[in-house]
Amino acid sequence: MGLDCPGNGGIVTEETHGDGRRGDGQTREIQSRHQPAKQGRKFCLSHTLLRGKSRENTMKKTLDLIEKYLSQEGWNFERDQSGFIDIILTGVKTRVSQHRIVIEIDEARHILVIYTFSESPVPEERRLAVAEYLTRANYGLALGNFEMDFRDGEIRYKVSMDIEGFSIKTSIFHKLLLVGISTMDRYFPGLMAVVFAKVDPDTAIEEIDGQTKEESDPGSRPPPPRYH
Repeated sequence: MGLDCPGNGGIVTEETHGDGRRGDGQTREIQSRHQPAKQGRKFCLSHTLLRGKSRENTMKKTLDLIEKYLSQEGWNFERDQSGFIDIILTGVKTRVSQHRIVIEIDEARHILVIYTFSESPVPEERRLAVAEYLTRANYGLALGNFEMDFRDGEIRYKVSMDIEGFSIKTSIFHKLLLVGISTMDRYFPGLMAVVFAKVDPDTAIEEIDGQTKEESDPGSRPPPPRYH
């Protein structure tokens, strides 16, 4: 049986030899409503190209939107690329610390990822304690999560979303960006306490959750100054 090919009315066949024989030696007729489907192909080329172009346009719109937002807000940033991933490098200095920010637009997986990095790598002897601290912190988080690279002690907060077929709005990107910054700021003092003061991870989390914290407004602006 063939598979209907959207757009041109053709029927995609199983793989055949050039003379119409199937791989098992049996012959089969290639059917078509209007024109023959391409022999030996298991997909509709024109439909695939259209879908690929649509996805490419979505990724470009997302990249343009993010760059426009950062420029309008006065952020310094740099562009980079790795394979199918467009990368924007920037950062922010807050009242708590300064954080490096990496924004990735993954064209192959259709995912937008925002990483907020701590500038303080964890010493090897404190990584198990910090892993417990981050695990306890992650349990109560609704959007995003902490990650640590056990090889070098690098810590980052990751927020991501699937943007396949979806034109992201400036307000959504704005909130995703602030989630990473505000969450890193919230847990950074406890992280430093676990690393340098050797506070018990459970105690550090309890102190953070027990503090009277200002209500964070997801619509507020990230605090200046900014750097890259």
